[in-house]
Amino acid sequence: MPSEKPQKVQLTVEQFAERARITNWGAWILLAALAAMFVLDVGTLIYLINRLIHTSAVPELLALSVMIIFLSTAILAIVFLFLAGLGYVKASDAILKWLGGITIAQLAAMATTILGFYFTKRG
Repeated sequence: MPSEKPQKVQLTVEQFAERARITNWGAWILLAALAAMFVLDVGTLIYLINRLIHTSAVPELLALSVMIIFLSTAILAIVFLFLAGLGYVKASDAILKWLGGITIAQLAAMATTILGFYFTKRG
């Protein structure tokens, strides 16, 4: 017996907002911040890849790419934690604690890398 393909449902913005329980301005701001961060990340990575093709400073560009990915995932985790705190995303307490710990560790690693770069003894 062949399985039937699920039919796609076209939703309006209002229907999506109602189903996703996005009913106040705080959730819309968080979702807009998430979308803006995605667009900014994609644009920055495209710029870095384009620059990588035309220049020979590979270590610098790789370090910048890693830092952009670190920052993007940290911001994504923070937005997810805010959405979970406001009740728009359901997640268990164990997952939220784990995600919070990973986010703090990630931000600490970024800060250590940046501070280590600027405050190393040269000479």
